[in-house]
Amino acid sequence: MQLVIFRPTDDQFVKSIDFNHEEIKQELRVALEKYQGLVYSEDNIRDAKVDRASLNKFREAIEARRKEIKKQCLAPYEDFEKKIREITAMIDEPILAIDGQVKAFEERKREERRAEIEEFYRTGDLDDVRSIIPLEKIWNEKWLNTTTPDKKIKDDIRTVLDRAARDLEVLKTVESEFSDAVKIKYLDTLDLSAALRERARLAEQKEKLEAYRRIQEEAAAEAEAGRVPPPDFSKLQPGDKVSFAGADECAPVPEPLQTITFTVTATAAQFKMLREFFIKNNIKYGRA
Repeated sequence: MQLVIFRPTDDQFVKSIDFNHEEIKQELRVALEKYQGLVYSEDNIRDAKVDRASLNKFREAIEARRKEIKKQCLAPYEDFEKKIREITAMIDEPILAIDGQVKAFEERKREERRAEIEEFYRTGDLDDVRSIIPLEKIWNEKWLNTTTPDKKIKDDIRTVLDRAARDLEVLKTVESEFSDAVKIKYLDTLDLSAALRERARLAEQKEKLEAYRRIQEEAAAEAEAGRVPPPDFSKLQPGDKVSFAGADECAPVPEPLQTITFTVTATAAQFKMLREFFIKNNIKYGRA
């Protein structure tokens, strides 16, 4: 079964569309010469519009004819294309049905292979490190391809687990205070270099914290050494002098306040002087 074209035959197909191409070009060159470098002034702008309309009209006529020829040329092809699409649609129907079955079969085989790989990972002769490294962590989607041999899959798994076991042995030398965090980093990345970088980061962080702690302790010790205890005034007597750090003079301990009531007989001027004396010496007074 094959497609056979009855008409047109190969020698009947239009090879070219011939028309007075060169004749039109020659006439146009002559006709368009007058427009080269032509500048219109305000006085003859009407002529410019007439010339533009004339040129547009000729251009539109040429374009209309081009579109007409294109339509005539495409008409048989468009009919041919429509009929071909009817045929391909008939073919597509069983293709889609078969394709669905093929994909379902391939998916079933992929799931069967996945189950076999999971079983091998659980029960196969592998390093015990698999108990802390889930299969999903090392999974390779290419293992499900029918072109990948079973031996290749098993070798890949063994290679990854053996390397992980060796890496974890190396990480046992890490300080106990960092070991858990470093191991977690390795199990997350399965990258020994990344795990060792994590160890270096933690060690640097610890060093910075210890340096900060030492600075704080030294600052606290210096503050404690320079602290002056508060003076004990309980044993001082009125008139005693007390010296304070940073003070140039000694200040007497203030006497306790007393309250007395008395009567004064004096002139108005003397009362004024007495009042000023009380105010100047911060002595509280009032009527009895």
